[in-house]
Amino acid sequence: MSKQRRKPGRPKGATRDPQERRSDLLAAAERAIRRYGPGVSMEQIADEAGVSKATLYDNFDGKHGLTDALLERYGARVLSTIAAGLDHPRTPHDVLRGGIEVFVAVIERELDLYRFVLAENGSRTMLDESAPAVTALLGRLL
Repeated sequence: MSKQRRKPGRPKGATRDPQERRSDLLAAAERAIRRYGPGVSMEQIADEAGVSKATLYDNFDGKHGLTDALLERYGARVLSTIAAGLDHPRTPHDVLRGGIEVFVAVIERELDLYRFVLAENGSRTMLDESAPAVTALLGRLL
């Protein structure tokens, strides 16, 4: 908690760090997706987070913004898992095979989250956004 001044009309008290609040909202969104499936509504996500839909829209600029934030968080998990599995020298074939195996394993473990992101963003957008990070990771490893 910080001692930032609140905007007029906001309740008195310390404000939460925006990144911390955003992280908590993303965690609640993931729980809601696991509970209700990839067709989860913003209302169900807000209920899971204990906030109003307006709070979600304020923090993420709508469902698309929430999906983008989840994609970034999910993608970071995938890339860190791949990087952790490639901590010693390997052949390019091993790197590619290991990366694909980890990617598929993460999708299997979080299938509803993957389906949610895919349904909201479309596969083309997802590939466009993840390609630079994957390319950079592979460039360091190969």
